[in-house]
Amino acid sequence: SKGCQTLTLQHGCWEMLWLEENPAGSIICAFDISEDVSRNNAVLKAGGVYISFPVFTKRGLIAMRAGQNQHQSKLKLQIATEKEELEKVNATNNPFKKMVHFRKAVVANDEFIKLRSLGHTEVPMRDEEFMEVGDDLMVYSKGSVWSQQENCDTTFVGKASLKM
Repeated sequence: SKGCQTLTLQHGCWEMLWLEENPAGSIICAFDISEDVSRNNAVLKAGGVYISFPVFTKRGLIAMRAGQNQHQSKLKLQIATEKEELEKVNATNNPFKKMVHFRKAVVANDEFIKLRSLGHTEVPMRDEEFMEVGDDLMVYSKGSVWSQQENCDTTFVGKASLKM
């Protein structure tokens, strides 16, 4: 079909990387390609090609989703608090009340910035984006493609997707 190319992959292998006590890991498939492959202006040089996909246990995915939802709720609360306090600043003519409400708005904004800077791992939220493997493993359908030529650093090539 248009835009598709077939190439020979050699020395295929895979590995699952999972740090102990982590709710998620990665499955990595590695291959060698013997010749450069090009499409439009993009070139995949001969050498190692790596495709990685995030993997979760069912319980780990549920826990990470709950953590992400909790983090998002905290962010939304700080945004709402800041907005409410600024509305109170504008609604009063009392300079002392203005000062108190403005200070509360600043505190909410500071808390928002702190929460956002902590960062939170983005967790896929839609079950249909996963492929179930065995009884307890969930593989996310969106991954990454990397390449490495001899004596060179690993380079991000693009996105990968699993067809389920």
